[in-house]
Order: sequence, then C-alpha cells, then structure tokens
Amino acid sequence: MNLFGDLPDEQAAAAQQTADQDFADTAAGIEQRRSGALTEREQRRQSERSQSAAVNEATLAEIGKQFDEAQAALDSATDSRVAETKKALAEARKQLDEAIAAARAKREAADAGGGPPRRKIKDPLDGLEDRLAGLGDLVAKKISVTGTFNPLAAQGLGAGDADERTARATEQTAKHTKRLADAAVTGGLTFA
Repeated sequence: MNLFGDLPDEQAAAAQQTADQDFADTAAGIEQRRSGALTEREQRRQSERSQSAAVNEATLAEIGKQFDEAQAALDSATDSRVAETKKALAEARKQLDEAIAAARAKREAADAGGGPPRRKIKDPLDGLEDRLAGLGDLVAKKISVTGTFNPLAAQGLGAGDADERTARATEQTAKHTKRLADAAVTGGLTFA
C-alpha cells in the first residue's frame, strides 16, 4: 500500500512527482515573495537613510553658513571699532601735539617779552588737609542715590572679551544645532 491509496505504483509515483512539483512551486513562490519583501524593505530603509543623511548634511551646511555669517559680522564690527579707535587716537595725538606746540610758543613769547616775573611753584601738599576736611560733607550734600542694587545686573557691567563672546556664540550654536537635530528626528524640519 502506498501514500495514494490503491493506485498502482506507476500512478502513485506520478502523483508523488506532481505533489513534489506543486510543493516546490509553492515553496519557490513563497521564497520569491519573501525575497521581494526583503528587497523592498531594504530599499525603503536605504531611501530613509539617504533622506536622513541629506537632512543632516543640509542642517550642518545651514549651521556652517550661519556660523560663517556671524563670524564675518563679528570680524566686521571688530575691524570697524578698531579703525574708529585708531582714528580717535590719531586725533587725540594731533590735539596733544598742537597743545604742546602752543604752550611752547607761549612760554617762548613770555620768556622773550620779559614780562612780569613767573610764579614760583608752591608745594602742592601745603594746606591739603584743610581743603580735604570738608570735602566729604560737600560731596554728601550734592550726591543722592536712589533705586535698588541688582547683583545680577552688576555682573553684566563687564563687557567681556573675545574669548567669552566666542564661548557664548559656541554654546548658542550647539543649542540651536540640538534643536534642529531634534526637529529633524521628529520630522518637523523642512527645507524649501
């Protein structure tokens, strides 16, 4: 007796061969669908990775562009302030030179004119204690202070040097980069 009941061996072998062929065809179809699904899923993942990489590159490019713009603006502002300071210094030196020349000319004119005798220099400390004795009361009468003191505001009185400004700009850049990365991860970031 065989698997197919009372069929003769030849018919049973043919039936077995047909069943094996059907099984092989079905298994091949399943494997083909599975392989196709895997390929499609891998293509989708690759596409998502490519999109994520593009968003990342665009984000980094934008951050770099903003940093370069901020650095250029800072350099420009610093250069203009240095130029203004140099100009003011040159003007002050010119005025000093003019004042020295005018004083020299007046002294030479006074020496040449033989006018009244020149005053003798007194000791500047003579009578200093007497003059300073009432200074505190006089200042107290003329000055009054109103308002409150805020120690946090006093901290901002220091202008800060370039290192501090650079550190603050770096911290802000990192904070904004994190916000952009978070937005990119959640899908809330779009570029036009």
